[in-house]
Amino acid sequence: MEQLDGVMSQYNLQPLVGLIDPRMLYGFTMLYQTRNYRVAAVQLHQSLTSLSRNIKALETLLGVKLFQRTTRQVVPTQLADELYSRLQKPLNDLSDALLGAQEATEQVKGRVRLTTTSMIAEMMLPSVLQALSTQYPQVRLELVLDEKITDLRARSIDIAIRAGQVKDESLVGHELTRHIFYEYCAAKWAGQTNVPRLAYFDESELAQSILVSSNMRLNYLAVCAGVGRAVLPEALCEADERQGTLIKYRPEVLGDYPIYLLYPSREHLPRCVQVVLQLIRLSQSA
Repeated sequence: MEQLDGVMSQYNLQPLVGLIDPRMLYGFTMLYQTRNYRVAAVQLHQSLTSLSRNIKALETLLGVKLFQRTTRQVVPTQLADELYSRLQKPLNDLSDALLGAQEATEQVKGRVRLTTTSMIAEMMLPSVLQALSTQYPQVRLELVLDEKITDLRARSIDIAIRAGQVKDESLVGHELTRHIFYEYCAAKWAGQTNVPRLAYFDESELAQSILVSSNMRLNYLAVCAGVGRAVLPEALCEADERQGTLIKYRPEVLGDYPIYLLYPSREHLPRCVQVVLQLIRLSQSA
């Protein structure tokens, strides 16, 4: 709560602390993430009227406009960007504190089914698996590694981690991080312009590629082996680039994609699912 007080001090809001309902802040955060009043209301288990009232009340108290509404979308203002950035840690800390209080009286156990791609699993889940094994040994995590978007409910999936914008408005979605993509090749190709192209299955101009794969991990291994060039996430290749084994084939950024944590919208999540969600969020904020 000291960090939340710090946010209030930053914006000279201390005189308003007693007037700001926490539901205003959580409503603001969810609307900022979803850019959709109806979706935000569903995820908060509020009526659309209540959410709209809370947002308007917060704007009135602050004396600023936080969102611009058009016929098709909700656009945050610059102040909303700054406020959202500063609110994330204190609100997450508050949620973690409440979860910790529940854990003191509840035993956490059960099965959690999580789907993501093999590449994302390799980059993001090792620390989560380590924490589960030491802190929650009775939680069994079942990984469904699939490059394609899957129907969470049809396959009894509890959690998904996916790149790109969330298209299913019935899901709860939180942006975890962003992955920047460059085109990489082995250092042996430095200065050459005829490097063979390796493509991911949903890229354009597939006919010009010598390999088209639905597994980005395979493309990465092929690039490391010197087969050709491919568009890959910087987070995956930065260690190889530091060691000099991989280089950027060209300097421009070829993609900047959000990584979302998704789960079905429901009123009460099982404790084991809540714990895995918390560990995933913490792994990216560390």
